[in-house]
Amino acid sequence: MLSRAIYNRAASTRVAARKPARAFTRPTPSANRVVVRRYATEPGVRAKKLKLTFATPYEVIFSGEVDQVMLPASDGYMTATPNAAQLVTQMQPGLVRFKSEDKDEKYFVSGGFAIITKKSECNITAGEAVLFDDLDLDLVRSMQSKAQSQLSAGSEAERTIARIQFDTASAVLKVLPLVQK
Repeated sequence: MLSRAIYNRAASTRVAARKPARAFTRPTPSANRVVVRRYATEPGVRAKKLKLTFATPYEVIFSGEVDQVMLPASDGYMTATPNAAQLVTQMQPGLVRFKSEDKDEKYFVSGGFAIITKKSECNITAGEAVLFDDLDLDLVRSMQSKAQSQLSAGSEAERTIARIQFDTASAVLKVLPLVQK
């Protein structure tokens, strides 16, 4: 009789131990459940502008309202507009371009992160950012050719520096067609 009580007690402990695990499982779809679609903002409240904060670790480059932002996401270029879906993406080297009525700014970024929130806010943090108009494209082309010649010669440290210079120059030159649009 005592062994049966111990067994029942152990069995109920095992069942109780399984209950929390079931609490973390997804409920099965049922015909009675109503699916509710969620939007970036409430249906009646739509933002007209995107609040952009564009910064590097040492300065805030821009903080204000814009119509749209084009950025180099990890899967390719994307454009963020007001009332866009929430998103966090890593940026690759490329062009960040933001437009408003009176501005059309273009920056080359070395990479970073972009966060788009449901409140029509876009926060861009880049490792480095340079106004594209300030870049000397002839200097970039010469840097690329010089780095390419140094890729096979020198010590490992020199080859690593040459690889970084070559990749950076290639990324800047790859952006040229986007800037000319």
